[in-house]
Amino acid sequence: MKKISFVLFLGLGLFGLFAINGCQKDSNSNGYKGLQSPSLPASLYSYSEIDVPIHFNGGFEYGPTGNFDLTDAGATLGRVLFYDTKLSLSNEVSCGSCHHQSKAFSDKVALSEGIINNRTPRNSQAIINPAMEQTYFWDSRVSDLEEMVLMPIQNHNELGMEKLEDLVTKISKVDYYKPLFEEAYGDETVTKPRIATALADFLQSMFSADSKHDKAMIQMVQTGTENVFSAKELAGKAVFEESGCNNCHGGPDLRGSWGDDWANIGLEMDYTDKGLGEEGVIFGGEGAEGFFKVPSLRNIELTGPYMHDGRFNTLLEVVNHYNEGIVAHPNLDWRLSEGFGGEGPSPKRLNLSNIEKEDLIVFLKTFTDHSLIADERFSDPFE
Repeated sequence: MKKISFVLFLGLGLFGLFAINGCQKDSNSNGYKGLQSPSLPASLYSYSEIDVPIHFNGGFEYGPTGNFDLTDAGATLGRVLFYDTKLSLSNEVSCGSCHHQSKAFSDKVALSEGIINNRTPRNSQAIINPAMEQTYFWDSRVSDLEEMVLMPIQNHNELGMEKLEDLVTKISKVDYYKPLFEEAYGDETVTKPRIATALADFLQSMFSADSKHDKAMIQMVQTGTENVFSAKELAGKAVFEESGCNNCHGGPDLRGSWGDDWANIGLEMDYTDKGLGEEGVIFGGEGAEGFFKVPSLRNIELTGPYMHDGRFNTLLEVVNHYNEGIVAHPNLDWRLSEGFGGEGPSPKRLNLSNIEKEDLIVFLKTFTDHSLIADERFSDPFE
């Protein structure tokens, strides 16, 4: 294991207050009486030491967003901010409302519910090793994690705090944030950059690499053998590779060998949501209609509904799409085409049997990191 160490802050006495009183109602929060205070450990959890397995090596440096000062105190503050409904205009919705730990930080519905029963236009993406990503959102419109974390807060469909100055004022009045900001930054001052950095610290500390598939990859690197899979999982692995699934879902994070990839997977002929083809998108243009960021397959067992609009409820529906449902969109990704003729692309047909589909789904479940969804460091401190 390769260990990457960051600045380590030790939590001292001030967090004992949260450990003792964390489940009490906040009775002195300047206008927010009745909203719960967080329950935090007496000593800080360790967020700033990341064990990077050897199969991730090959130029991988943890923290490509440029935030190399990940601290335990900053991530602790970020954890509270992530789950605090005070970040929303209505005091009813938090980042965690759409990113559930039990779902590998995705949502259980196709389109998430924000303030005033508003719905997001796209499916809530799982949070999968965000420090390894080069861009964020389905259309890759942001390349900086600290910029990304503020956008859902400002979005009128999501948390609705369109003026971040109002959020700064609001958070500044909440008593339990004073020691958190002081521990993280040296004083109690609340600022937009500090909120963004703390949230980014928390997200970057979420490193998922403890699935059965990871164990197999580690064993392969260390010994040249791979005997952790069952016979059915090995059969599914063969289907995965022979069908070309790894052409898009390659690399240690199963989202593409370069940390980011994009594809039009032939979901429909006329996309209502044009993805990277929408006007104003960074990589957009007419030739990008239907292109969306390729998601990681890590924890895919947990993260349905699937696709940018949550149209598929089960992994079998997803497999059936790639097996026989791809449409011949003019922008269809070449990896999903048998070739392009005068009438456009000819979509691939995998012709998998029911047993092969079953084996493939069994293999996909080896990507699940059960330790991530049980890790207390990433749980809701308000529960």
